[in-house]
Amino acid sequence: MFSATVKSMYSKFTMAEKKIADYLLVNRGELEDVTSYELAERLGIGQSTVIRFSKKMGYRMFGELIEDVKHAKGSVATEIESDDAPHEILMKLGEQYCGFIDAVVKSNTGDNFIDAAHCINAASTVVCFGYLNSHLLAQYLADSLVELGIQAICENDYVQTKRRIQLLDPTHDVVVVISKSGEKSEPLGIADYALSLGVHIVSISDAAGNALSRKSNINLKILENNNRSSPSPAMGTFAGVLLAIDALTMCVFQIDRKRYQKSYGESLVAAFSVRR
Repeated sequence: MFSATVKSMYSKFTMAEKKIADYLLVNRGELEDVTSYELAERLGIGQSTVIRFSKKMGYRMFGELIEDVKHAKGSVATEIESDDAPHEILMKLGEQYCGFIDAVVKSNTGDNFIDAAHCINAASTVVCFGYLNSHLLAQYLADSLVELGIQAICENDYVQTKRRIQLLDPTHDVVVVISKSGEKSEPLGIADYALSLGVHIVSISDAAGNALSRKSNINLKILENNNRSSPSPAMGTFAGVLLAIDALTMCVFQIDRKRYQKSYGESLVAAFSVRR
């Protein structure tokens, strides 16, 4: 997780945080049993800054950060070069994807997923929204919930999505907004509209913190990579979002397995019948 997360979040770090990240990347082989106090002393910064950096990176405890750093692979090793053969691209993408997926696992607690799942379980209608390629992810979430027998809607149109939200019952319905950066105007507009109507908002967005997460009742964290020099970072982010969506769907399923197992089985039978 460490190398991929640093690469993704580096531009959002403060000067002190960049100092910590640079030191850990360069000296990863000399960190045996180092404490947050000792690291702060080496860098001439406050211990609280080191602890905040650890939490910002998605670690619950400083010791987890150090263990991850010691076993982190260098970002250069996973960079795809112009002369890489297909099997090398496959291997490097696999390592990149593992970094994005690991970041989702370590940046979230079970509590935020189960809280989001309970909101969806209690809702009569769930409206899912994503802009541009995030619309595909929102549609995937809506389809996954429909397979469980939940009324979930995903509109491609911004205005039509607002109309759907206007019909929701704010006492129990929910809007799920997916935005990898959490800063685009369209997802923020949907969140603002839901807020104005008192509708509960669950968001899936960048772990570094963003405007969408601050507008949300519950935020599920993924790792966004701003590097657009090649398609692979964006694909890796997709992998992390898909994990978050599948984990959320499974948490909903866990709330009432008997009910959802029946609905899921019936939806598969219906889909098979249509195909035939």
